[in-house]
Amino acid sequence: LALATSAASSSRPTATPALATSSRSTATSRSTATAALTTATATPQKRGGFGVRYGVIVQSPESPQATRYAEGLGVRWFLNEGRSPALNIGSSRKVPIIKEIRPGTYLSREQMAQLLQDHPGVDIVLGNEPNVGAQGNSTGKEYAEAFHYYNGLLKGETGLDPSRRLVTGNTLNWEFTCLRRAEGIPESHGCTWDYSGREFITEFRNAYKLRFGTEPPVEVWGVHAYPINWKKLPTTDSRTAIEQIEAMRKYLDSSPDHRGAPIWVTEFGVHWGFGCGNPCFVEKNGLPVPGPGANYQEAEVLAFMNDMLDWLESRAEEDRIEKWFLYAAYVALGQPDPQVNQGLTLYAGPDQSHGLSAAGQLYKRRAADR
Repeated sequence: LALATSAASSSRPTATPALATSSRSTATSRSTATAALTTATATPQKRGGFGVRYGVIVQSPESPQATRYAEGLGVRWFLNEGRSPALNIGSSRKVPIIKEIRPGTYLSREQMAQLLQDHPGVDIVLGNEPNVGAQGNSTGKEYAEAFHYYNGLLKGETGLDPSRRLVTGNTLNWEFTCLRRAEGIPESHGCTWDYSGREFITEFRNAYKLRFGTEPPVEVWGVHAYPINWKKLPTTDSRTAIEQIEAMRKYLDSSPDHRGAPIWVTEFGVHWGFGCGNPCFVEKNGLPVPGPGANYQEAEVLAFMNDMLDWLESRAEEDRIEKWFLYAAYVALGQPDPQVNQGLTLYAGPDQSHGLSAAGQLYKRRAADR
C-alpha cells in the first residue's frame, strides 16, 4: 500500500531514497514542545462513538487480527490487501481494494460478484498508487479502460450493485513528487519519481472522454498524502501533505462534472520518522534502515498527526472529505520493511496484545472524540 522498494519490474521509478546520495541529508526538527500536542484543538462538535471518518491501513494477513487492529483503535474503517471475506465481526469494516487494473488482469464478473458478497455495504477502492511504477504501475489511458470495465459491472443494465461506488484515482500525492513541489518549480527530494497525481488523473479523464465520449462518471475520488522528502528527515511536513488534498479539491471543483465530488484520503502518514544519522540510511537485507545515530523523532511524528487531524476534521464538511486512512497499524520501526516505511506504528508489536504505541493512543483518542 505504501512505497515498494524496487522498480525492477516497472517502467517508472519509485519514490524510495537514493542510498548513495541521501546520506548527506540533514534533519530539521520542530521544538520538542510538540510532544505535548496529543489532544485536538479547535475541533468541531463531537458526535461520539467510533470515528466515522477515521480509518487505518492494516498490513497483516487477512485474518480476524486485521479487524482487531481497527477495533482496538476505535476506527470505523480499515484497508488491507486481498479480496477474501472481510471478517466484519465488530464495528469496523474492511474496504476492499481492486488492484487488478492492468490489461489482462481484470476480475471476472463472477469474481466481482464474490467480492461484493464478501464485503457487503461498502465502497470499493480502485487501484493503489497507479502513478507509481512499483505499485499500480498504470497509465491514465489504462486506468480509463479499467474504470469503465468495473463501473460497468456495478452500474450497467445488469449491474451487480449500482449502490456501490468506486473510489477512483488513489494516486500517490497530487502535485508533490520526488522532483518538484509544484508545477514549474523543480526541486529534488532525493529520488526520481515524477509522475504526479494531477498528471495521471488529467490523462485518465482525457483518455476516457476520447474513448467513451463523456467525462468518467466518478462518484468519489481518492488520494494519498505523503510529504516524501528524503533530504529533510523526518518526513513530517504536514503542510505539504495538506496541500495535496487542497490541490485535488481545487482541481475537481474547476470542473462542472466533478465539482463538489467527495474525496477519500485513502492513505496518509509518515514514511520516515527518524532524524538523519551518519549516514541517514544504511542497507540491511537489501532494504534501507536508519543509519547509526538516527533517533526516532516521536514528538515530530505526533505533531504531524495532530496537524493532519486538526485540518481534516476542520475541513471535512466543507471540502467533502468523507474518510481518511492512516498508515499503518503496525510497522517494525528500525527493521527492514518491504514497503520502505519507517514512519509510525499505531501498535507497539505485531498483534493487539502488545498494546498501542503513543501514536496509536493519540489516534484512538482523536477517533473517540469524533
